[in-house]
Amino acid sequence: MRVTQSERNTEKGMTLLFTLILMVVLSAIIAAYLTMVSVETRNIGFQLGDAKAFWAAEGGVQKGCRAVNDDRDASAPTADPTANGYCGTVFFDGYLADGDNGSDYDRACFYATNPMLGQDSAFYTTLNAIFNPAGTYVKVWDFQQRVNMIGTRIKSMRLVMWARRSGGKKPNPVIQLQYTINGGSKWIDVGSAITLSKAGWTNYYRDALAPGNWSSIMNTANFQIRALRTNSGNIKGRKAEIDWLGLELVLECDTLTEPWASGSYVSLPFSMGSAAIESITVSDESSKVHLNYASQLLLQRLMEELSITDAANKAAAIVNYRGNVGWFNTIEEVKQISNPAALDSGDFDALKYYITVYSWVNNRVTRTTGSRAPININTASITVLKALFKTISLGGTSADDLASEIVADRITSPFTHMSSSMDYKDKDENLQAFAYYLEEKSSILGADQRDMVRENADASFYNKNLPSSPPDSWSWNNNNETGTEFCYYTNTFLISAVGEDGGLRRTVRSIYGETYNYAPTYYPDSTGTFALPTYIGETPQKYWRE
Repeated sequence: MRVTQSERNTEKGMTLLFTLILMVVLSAIIAAYLTMVSVETRNIGFQLGDAKAFWAAEGGVQKGCRAVNDDRDASAPTADPTANGYCGTVFFDGYLADGDNGSDYDRACFYATNPMLGQDSAFYTTLNAIFNPAGTYVKVWDFQQRVNMIGTRIKSMRLVMWARRSGGKKPNPVIQLQYTINGGSKWIDVGSAITLSKAGWTNYYRDALAPGNWSSIMNTANFQIRALRTNSGNIKGRKAEIDWLGLELVLECDTLTEPWASGSYVSLPFSMGSAAIESITVSDESSKVHLNYASQLLLQRLMEELSITDAANKAAAIVNYRGNVGWFNTIEEVKQISNPAALDSGDFDALKYYITVYSWVNNRVTRTTGSRAPININTASITVLKALFKTISLGGTSADDLASEIVADRITSPFTHMSSSMDYKDKDENLQAFAYYLEEKSSILGADQRDMVRENADASFYNKNLPSSPPDSWSWNNNNETGTEFCYYTNTFLISAVGEDGGLRRTVRSIYGETYNYAPTYYPDSTGTFALPTYIGETPQKYWRE
């Protein structure tokens, strides 16, 4: 069959059309493939940048942890609050004392006047010269006092004796300082023996290897110290006269001027290859109000300071929740409460910087109020301080004024303890004591108000009944305040860091603290071991990504 020219032209046209269609389809496939490759390349780049940003943030957390460790590991204690290892020195004595002859003393400070007030001592105990065997002694124990340093890291400890020799014939008295951790079954020598060759009062120190934690020291029966006379003499021989026997403790304190808080330990942004650490924040969790232990009134006053409406009912709702549902494991759980009032997202956004569930809890409070979570007076915000002081009936603007002055004064003179039992060396506090600080605030607070603040700030053991002797001048008014005590040391930190790579940012947050049981009923004493705890399930997570 003969094919016409017209049919040939039609066939060629169809072939050309098919070819064109095929080329279009192939072009579309190639374009789609190239697009897919481009998207995958961008996704890979995004994921790589995301990973770099995340690990830069993780590096920032590690740098924050290192700053905290450097503070803990400082080789020599320093009184410079801007340096690592900032410490306070307190003098610590016992409430109970006795001698080998069965004599009982009111305290380890054997005084008739009060050396804390700069008065000279006029009463002391005597270790007589005896024939054989030698062995007269005075021992002291029961160290639960108003220094309020339970849970604080002890950096060093020394036994201290304030003593002299009497007149009479030689030999000079020889004294061995000792301690026991089992109530006297075994006494351990502390350093070499001391020969009292001076007729004037003199300080004698001996470094102690006693247990470096509070639980062993605060145990009233087991931990004791004593001064033992080890040499004999004739009946007219020289006697050892001891006016004070106690401990000198160097205790770690934490302030906002230290490198971990000020950020002086690192220059930011810190490059890590193409990525960088943009920011690192180390937050003291002890500066905040503990959701599981704060009184309802403190929670109410805190919310009032933050202008949260219906603060009384919302504080009651928090207390009801932890009493009926259970302890708060995270601060975010407050958004779940509803009875008798609910906290909305705005309330939480206002509260979240001032509340915690991580700070250390003092379960050795000897008051009827039970366990409490101390607040670090050196790092607490003015908002928290105002709220705390407004739980006390101070009246007027006293709470606001006191909080403002503390925040201003602690920059150069942060607080290290409540009060020393006796600063026999200088008749002046070694570093800033809160009890003495309050005495200087008579223009803000009256005497009764100062007592109320002290009692609120220290729930340790200061209200123990003492005999009617000069130390009673430091007994307070038994107001039994139910607020939250102060501390001067931090056991738990919240470390947050932001990493960046190519415009991508990631945040890592971690709770960093000393090893302890997170169960809310018991937090043991400081162990000195820091860790980055990792949690799974409903317990707090190590990382939060934002």
